[in-house]
Amino acid sequence: ARALNDAGMRAVVAHGIVDFPAPSVPDPTKNIEAVEIFIDNWQNRSARITPAVFAHAPYTCSPATYKKAKDLADRRNVRFFTHIAESRNEQDMIIDPQAATPIRHLSALHIMDGNCTCIHGIWIDEDDLAIFAESGAALVTCPQSSMKLASGIAPIQAMLDRAITVGLGTDGCASNNSLDMFREMDMLAKIQRQATGSASIMQAETVLQSATRAGAAAIGLPECGEISVGKKADMIILDTDTPRLTPFYNLDRLVHAASGSDVATVIIDGQIVMHERQIRSFDLEEVYHQVGRFSQRLGDTGSL
Repeated sequence: ARALNDAGMRAVVAHGIVDFPAPSVPDPTKNIEAVEIFIDNWQNRSARITPAVFAHAPYTCSPATYKKAKDLADRRNVRFFTHIAESRNEQDMIIDPQAATPIRHLSALHIMDGNCTCIHGIWIDEDDLAIFAESGAALVTCPQSSMKLASGIAPIQAMLDRAITVGLGTDGCASNNSLDMFREMDMLAKIQRQATGSASIMQAETVLQSATRAGAAAIGLPECGEISVGKKADMIILDTDTPRLTPFYNLDRLVHAASGSDVATVIIDGQIVMHERQIRSFDLEEVYHQVGRFSQRLGDTGSL
């Protein structure tokens, strides 16, 4: 949160919760307490950093922990996140399952509602889709991570057909090497078309909406995600004067050919943080230096 804030970025930062010792919370009996302290430290501290609650998954969090975590999120008016239905065998790993599928497990715990964002949502059936639609819960899909881990393909078109809010994410660097949202848009469209056998679904405008307006709504930032009166002044400017983007006919070129390296200017909360590919908010060379030092120490000692 400090690094994002110092860099001038906007972010929803969710503190993780698991039922076993972790580096930031060595005593798991204090996992909820630690997250509330985190919320205390960051709620209303910065206009750009929003704290949130992240109960990792039903195989790392007991039903009691899930309930406490969701209660904390609702009580403190912050967003609740969880990984769910990512792998084929997840149901067999759930701690004290309350229903027949991971989604129905969450529903039985009263987790699925308008303040819940589920990550992945790959192995879900028709009854699970109905729960999503009726509850108002959102989903963030991470197609490249799912492909790298061979997790499966989320039924995104079926969700969109039911007016479920679907945002687009990358997951973390442990399962996705690029973290490039342009590449992620391209993969989202292609993997859905491959899964359904239809080249007419997931058109560029739909995919772009998941990466922007719907994505912002899914993480609890409805005031972001589009350029319009009353919204936050968060935007990027692309340099389309490149061979791969010439000629630039329409959004199809943006979704299927652009990359993060095409972003020339970044404006966050009305402030220019990158201009003509030069970062203004921090010293990039110093970051390279520090990363080199950390990676060397990690390689030499096994720890930072």
